[in-house]
Amino acid sequence: MRTGTVWLASGQTGEVTLVNGAAAETVARVPVATPARTWSTSTVEWRLRTAWRRWSDPR
Repeated sequence: MRTGTVWLASGQTGEVTLVNGAAAETVARVPVATPARTWSTSTVEWRLRTAWRRWSDPR
């Protein structure tokens, strides 16, 4: 893999995975839907931004 990060669909339904390309490792898995309901696009975007911030600036 190359440097950078990418969000990929996970093997588990309703989940996406953030992959660190430089280290070739999974750094976050984020649920974006549940079997009982779908989530709005804005909710999914918020969850991805929050996971990204936590990963990119761990304190």
